[in-house]
Parts: sequence; structure tokens; C-alpha cells
Amino acid sequence: MTTFSQSKIVHIEGKVMDTQSGQPLEYATVIIRSVKEPFAVTGGITDINGQFNVEVSPGEYNVSVEFITTNLIFTHPKVSMRLQI
Repeated sequence: MTTFSQSKIVHIEGKVMDTQSGQPLEYATVIIRSVKEPFAVTGGITDINGQFNVEVSPGEYNVSVEFITTNLIFTHPKVSMRLQI
């Protein structure tokens, strides 16, 4: 995950990969929640290459990724991290 800032907007970007197959996870949900204001939520969806780019204000965020498969066995892998920018 990479962050870069321009003025008062910060971009959080990254690539979501399946840990078993190493393939990018397309259309995974990226959730970015402010630590200071937990009800302030933003995020996005990964593209076909598993990449995402979300604009936020500088601050501290919890970032999580959720993905639901269409296989007969439904799994909800979830990854989360705290990011201060």
C-alpha cells in the first residue's frame, strides 16, 4: 500500500492479491474508516488488476479489505491495518 499527498488530499493506493493463488482480487471492497471519527467511512472497489486508489484527508485510518467469492463455498477473507498519514 502506498500513500502520497497533494495539498490537503492524500491518496491511499494498493493492490489486493489472493494469498493462495497469488492472483489479483478484482472487485474486492476496500473500506477506509477514520480512527478519530469511526462513522466517517470511505473506500472503493478494486479494478480487474486488484488495484485501488482512494482519496482521503490526512489523518489516521483503519483500512480493511473484504472479498466474497462466487464459489459454492462462501468465504469472507478480511485483512485490516491501521495507517497514519
